[in-house]
Amino acid sequence: MTAEALMDTLTGHPIDIPALLAHLRDHDRPLTLPRGGTLCWDDAELHHTAHASAPRLYPLLPLVPGLAAWQRARVLLGVLAASQAGLPDADRADLARLTAVLTRALPPGHVVTALLALRRLRANHKHTTRAILRFVLEHPHADALIAARRAALTDCFEHALGAATARGCARRAAAGDTGSDYLRRRLLRFLTDPATALPRVTALYGPPPGPGAVPADPPAPGTLDARDDRLAALLHAPAPDAAERLRRALRARLDDLHPHNP
Repeated sequence: MTAEALMDTLTGHPIDIPALLAHLRDHDRPLTLPRGGTLCWDDAELHHTAHASAPRLYPLLPLVPGLAAWQRARVLLGVLAASQAGLPDADRADLARLTAVLTRALPPGHVVTALLALRRLRANHKHTTRAILRFVLEHPHADALIAARRAALTDCFEHALGAATARGCARRAAAGDTGSDYLRRRLLRFLTDPATALPRVTALYGPPPGPGAVPADPPAPGTLDARDDRLAALLHAPAPDAAERLRRALRARLDDLHPHNP
């Protein structure tokens, strides 16, 4: 089924879970960002329609095993670009945990593209800022990523904070500031490990690595594709309550991948 035909089935109807998941599994075309051009997202309207049709299920769909990495990156982009105004605190917390899972489990290059796309879309919210900063500065392989993709990650960092604020934070970090009111209000409040993150802020604006010193992007762990027997019977279920049952199962999977903070 084409994306256009699938979109027609979603508009004004209960979400067709098997058809949507088949698209998310099989359509692995990358997001692209032509220099000076607009974001190339060939099935954007389908994703927007799915999100509108099932706003509590759609963000959790990347947790279904076997989906294409670029489709998971599209959902991440949609979640980060969307406003969370009016959402209950519990739903916001779930989206924050989901974002943490995706930004660490997806290939880093895919995540960088999604974060750069936010700049093209002029999308920035507090949850967007938090996600960008934690990926750039607190990813388990952040040092290797900064060495390999420093210009792109600096663009992401400056989109998150604004260029002037980002550079002001970098100047203060380079001068040894670790906890001024300026840094706390503009940067540190979004982070979980400021002591580790601040040297990486300095690295974003420091001298580039020498020839041969730039590593490749590290591989992503395979946590999203681990088998989950709770989902097997739901992925093809035509029942009217299938979407809600799948949402609850994926919510439980999220709890396994990223438990609530105590």
